[in-house]
Amino acid sequence: MKLTQISTIIFLASFKLGWVAMPLSVTYGFAWWEVCLYNTIGGFIGIVFFTYVYEGFKKLIYKLVPKLEERKKSRPVFTKRKRRLVKFKQRFGLIGLAFISPTMISLPVGVIIANSFVSNKPKLFLYMTISVIAWTLAGGLFGEQVYEWINGLLGKSTTTVVQ
Repeated sequence: MKLTQISTIIFLASFKLGWVAMPLSVTYGFAWWEVCLYNTIGGFIGIVFFTYVYEGFKKLIYKLVPKLEERKKSRPVFTKRKRRLVKFKQRFGLIGLAFISPTMISLPVGVIIANSFVSNKPKLFLYMTISVIAWTLAGGLFGEQVYEWINGLLGKSTTTVVQ
């Protein structure tokens, strides 16, 4: 049972770290260091996958469905979405994107956007990894207290939900 729980946490953390994987790992009753470890491993896997595998996957899709690449080329140069991305990049840069990716948006979306910001993959990988480690430490250290506080507000016992 515990291996299934760990696998679930690692899988979910590779996609949605902040609002799915960390709270679930706290409800599973993992210790704070386990919450940090499993979520960091999952976030790390997600960053590696979406940083290094995404470009090859995109090329494969364009090769299998050539109309997608043609449609991409015929789009207008300046769209509302592109203007927002440029504005965000100028204001916060890669560090800001790495900071919000694990919790507010998802790791895949953050990494894909970051791939359009920078061509330096090791720099992108470093910033995203530091952000994942920082967020998992915060979630691991404070997650259990928040869980107990919410259960106290709801009048439930503070024991873990799943053992």
